[in-house]
Amino acid sequence: MARQAAFDMLTEVEEKGAFSNVAVDRVLSAGELSSADRGLATEILYGVLTWKRPIESILDDAVHGGLRSIDATIRRVLSTGVYQLVWLDRIPDHAAVDETVGLSADVGEGRAKGLVNAVLREVVDRRESGRLQWWDDEDRDRKPARYLGERYSLPNWMANRLWQLEGTDRAEALAEALTERAPTMLRGLASGAPESLPDAERVRSIPRGIRASGFDDAVVEGLRDGRWIVQDLGAQAVVELADVRPGDRVLDGCAGRGGKTLALADRVGDNGEVVAVDPAGRKLEALAANADEAGLRGRIQIRTGPLESVVNEDAQDPYDVVLIDAPCSGLGVVRRQPDIRWNRSEADVTELVSLQKTLLEAGAEVVRPGGRLVYAVCTFLTEEGPKQVDRLVEARDEFEIEPPEGPDDVDWSVFLREDGAIDTDPLRHDADMFYAAKLRRAGS
Repeated sequence: MARQAAFDMLTEVEEKGAFSNVAVDRVLSAGELSSADRGLATEILYGVLTWKRPIESILDDAVHGGLRSIDATIRRVLSTGVYQLVWLDRIPDHAAVDETVGLSADVGEGRAKGLVNAVLREVVDRRESGRLQWWDDEDRDRKPARYLGERYSLPNWMANRLWQLEGTDRAEALAEALTERAPTMLRGLASGAPESLPDAERVRSIPRGIRASGFDDAVVEGLRDGRWIVQDLGAQAVVELADVRPGDRVLDGCAGRGGKTLALADRVGDNGEVVAVDPAGRKLEALAANADEAGLRGRIQIRTGPLESVVNEDAQDPYDVVLIDAPCSGLGVVRRQPDIRWNRSEADVTELVSLQKTLLEAGAEVVRPGGRLVYAVCTFLTEEGPKQVDRLVEARDEFEIEPPEGPDDVDWSVFLREDGAIDTDPLRHDADMFYAAKLRRAGS
């Protein structure tokens, strides 16, 4: 059942273009799998997507005639088997092989059972004889970007950008960290506390952060009761950077499904308001449902449409805080959505940079004098992060970067950059890679 579910989710991602997290929600929400099977299915899906490049290299060597000689269905079946044999130590070889052979029949490819069996046994033989290495160690010095891409399953352009920005040693450490599963991070709302969660702990740098051991019944119950929401530590740092206070009027200009919107609404109190804007009506429907579940719907005004239209309507009624959590390449969240590795291109980044510039400039128009503009992206690319902020500050001298000051219980020293902005990463924080800056508008 778990392997069939993993195959179904992989098919949705590859054939229908579904995001991996959406495919997981759709397939596993049916409730037909045990907790153990749900965990295994998700692990196989995310593992195959994360390690796609070496898996395909391994198969290209192990399949007679190469990878091009088999169709997409068999390739997906074999990919699930290779991931189990090479990366999942807890599954015995015979179980991984037998279950994958059975999966080929379950998905209507029974004619290929012999092929699947032979290829997977060849993979085991190569692994045991030390012939299963898909990268060249000498490339680390002579062709470091190629080494990073092949060793840690990154597309060439992404590996090259990471190496250019970080240098070989740190780029390799980050590339390896991005292959690991992200932790289950929760943000406690007003009534949330980790004491009712087994094996949970507060995060020292952001006390509202709760590191849970997984999505057990206690976590799910707290989500339904509005005691906490799922939110990575990097996203939580963005919310804290805004330093929203009771009574503030806040604009969330790129609200999406509303993870940050809910956290902002939790902070404004009953006398404040969060205006959540997004052009995608379906995302805002999910936001409204989540807000109802968290008991925060009364503090949120939802407006569907482009940010520019809201800016025009609210030009005479500016905000205390404007958050632009801009659409971006998402390269900083590949631990949680590994399909992003293969669905992004440098051409996408060029288009996104233009959109980000437009959104940031629009948000700046409706910040009251003395108010705060927070810009955030979940990526390590500088053109999407600090360069956008630098461009705005150069064009609008009434804005300047303001280092974080509150809330007082946040340890900003672990997030702070030299320029006064903040960032997070999996090495220092076990978090997604976020960049965020708070800009204060002159006046009062």
